[in-house]
Amino acid sequence: MSNPSSSLTDQAASEEPTYGSSTRTWKVSGAGHFNHKREFNFSNKGCDLPEGLEASNYTVHDTCSGAPYNHIFETQNVYSDGEVLNLKVPGVPVPPSGDSQYAISSAQIETTEDKILYASVRTKAIFSTVHGTCHGGYSSPVSEDCTDVEAKASSST
Repeated sequence: MSNPSSSLTDQAASEEPTYGSSTRTWKVSGAGHFNHKREFNFSNKGCDLPEGLEASNYTVHDTCSGAPYNHIFETQNVYSDGEVLNLKVPGVPVPPSGDSQYAISSAQIETTEDKILYASVRTKAIFSTVHGTCHGGYSSPVSEDCTDVEAKASSST
């Protein structure tokens, strides 16, 4: 027997937002009404992201928390193949550059908009099938107020 609440959630997540001309807002089923709508596509091949998005370029100091390596977001790991956005994580420690610790090279994109109070975000992702790969999707203005989705590839997924 199916769980009625999960089927409603799945249905709401698959519906496209609708524009109400009387309210002049976008209605997202199960989430509310919003004043603005942005859609991004990655049909342009190369490293140029659509306006409103940018590739991250900074180091996260994980060794402060006892991890063996830091991780670094590098712009060259973000690119489009003309159909989808690719976020490359080579998995190889990068020698320090002005930093005293090696870092694992990785990729991240973020919005250039800084005045987002509420959002309904829909993402379609193709995860790697490489065993042990961790994928994450985050929405966070500050680490204490974070929407976080993670998936780890295993031999059975």
